[in-house]
Amino acid sequence: MANVTIIGFKEFEKKVFNLNKEVQKDLSFYVADAGKQWAQLAKKDAPKDYGRIAQGITDSPKDLHSEVSSNAAYSQFMEWGTKRRRKVPSDLSSYAASLTYT
Repeated sequence: MANVTIIGFKEFEKKVFNLNKEVQKDLSFYVADAGKQWAQLAKKDAPKDYGRIAQGITDSPKDLHSEVSSNAAYSQFMEWGTKRRRKVPSDLSSYAASLTYT
């Protein structure tokens, strides 16, 4: 797995939100398109045995954000493994800790 470090993103995000509304509207189109592309890639990489994960992957664009998610309850286990064998990238550990592993 490759790790990516983005330096200065918070500053960039602040500048984007300070742009005029017309430019933000144009940018939101590209953000929504990127979210759709991520969702397509996630569907392509999802297991196909029953197709529940792939069918449940959606993208939800809003303003200058786009969230890609899966509604299958066991998606987190397919992504990171089960309780004893899970491998979570270090930058996502706080997010993973908020998920329920029973």
